[in-house]
Parts: sequence; C-alpha cells; structure tokens
Amino acid sequence: MSKLSIILILFTSVVFATPHWIWLSDKGFDRGSAEEIIALQRVQSSLTERSTARRAKARGADNIVDYRDIPPSKFYIDQIQQAGAEIRTASRTLNAVSVNAEPEVLEKISRLPFVEKITLVAKRPYLPEPSGFASTADDIDYGNSFTQNNMVNTPYAHRLGLRGDG
Repeated sequence: MSKLSIILILFTSVVFATPHWIWLSDKGFDRGSAEEIIALQRVQSSLTERSTARRAKARGADNIVDYRDIPPSKFYIDQIQQAGAEIRTASRTLNAVSVNAEPEVLEKISRLPFVEKITLVAKRPYLPEPSGFASTADDIDYGNSFTQNNMVNTPYAHRLGLRGDG
C-alpha cells in the first residue's frame, strides 16, 4: 500500500472510528488448490435445493458455485479484528471486509500481508423524497412513490393520457 493512500486514510479518518473497506488479496489459499475445492464443496452443500436449481439453470450444472461464492478467510478476518477493528460485514463477492476503525488501527491493518487496499465506505447523500408531483390541477399526487414512478416515466405516460385502464 502506498504512503499516499495511508496518509489519505489517516487524513479522512479524523479522530474516531470510521467505516472502511479492507480489500483482501485472496481467499486464504492458492487458486486451484485442494483447499479451494473443499471450500467450493462446502459452499455448494450449504445451498438450498431451490438455490441450486436456480443456479444450475442460469450457470449450468457444472458451474453452480465459483470462487466468488467462497467467503473471505476467517483467519484474515480474525487478524483484522485482533488489530483493533470492529467488523461490520464481510463480502464474498468483493472479497473485502467492512470495518469501523481508528486511523492507527487502519495503519496497522494496512501492513498485513493479505491486505490489498483500504478505502472509505462511500456515503450516499440524504435526499428527501419529494412530497409529490403536481404541476397542474389534474395531475396525480404520487406522494412518497414519486421518485420510483418518475424513474420509469409514469408521470409522462399519465400526461399522455395513458392510465392502464384498457
């Protein structure tokens, strides 16, 4: 990890624990190893019949699970926790662990050999739902569902006189 990224993490993490993603370099074993085969078998055996059938239909019977289905290494997660971070969640697909940690803990974690990078958890700005849509007297008030309806152009269809009534 570069010194610049460590400095940025320390700068943005002021004085208190902040949420970060710890991106891992691997799943804790070599690709194609016996450990990977065992991990894939463990994941496949944990799937429900319905999930197995859905995956077989979508991916093919010989590709029900893959590397992305294997959870991050428990050993790696334990090492991150022992460094002082509070684990928020772990992502199989991202092969990353979300943590709350103070800057000095993040610096310690960044030195672990299996850590690829550390990034801040993105924050989504709060956007209040519009109270409704009403530009003329005969327009429909969509209330809290305006954003959803607007995404699929429902107000526009209604202005064209399309009401879905046959």
